[in-house]
Amino acid sequence: MLVQRMDSREVNDYIFMKLGTTYDVDGNAMDGYDTIEAYMRNCDENGLGYTWFSTESLHFGMAKKKVSYYNALCQAGEKVKLLFAVGEDVNDIVYSATVLEIVSERDAQPCPGEEGSEPEEFQNGESAKIWIKIMDIKNEQNLKADMLRVRSTDANLKQVISNSQFHFGYVYLPED
Repeated sequence: MLVQRMDSREVNDYIFMKLGTTYDVDGNAMDGYDTIEAYMRNCDENGLGYTWFSTESLHFGMAKKKVSYYNALCQAGEKVKLLFAVGEDVNDIVYSATVLEIVSERDAQPCPGEEGSEPEEFQNGESAKIWIKIMDIKNEQNLKADMLRVRSTDANLKQVISNSQFHFGYVYLPED
């Protein structure tokens, strides 16, 4: 039983985020690559080994059942991944990260982590409805958008993000 708890497997249920242009505390535009680089740098340099990613993509935040579901998987030692796509002419998954915890509320909240656990580019009192504690942010080599399906509609992820119809949600890899 102890061996089973120590063994973590990646679940076939991913959280997906398409990154567009965002702005740092000084008003400078950051594309998806700049944004992820800020989170990677923060994770490497803050001494915590993780960072908090925030988004306002869902009007009411994540559903409480989804938050509970993913947090339970994380607490059970399962590996939950957050997949990041970039827009512009790419519209594909470029990065992934391991999810440690999710905090989501109907109203925007400040970062739930300790000081320094979010990139300095966004630390000026940022509030968000969804906060995802992540680590191990890296270039994603194996999963591509055309391989994945949107959980709620079963639509091909590449098609829906290319049409700008999907920015945040839940995706899976169909079994052959």
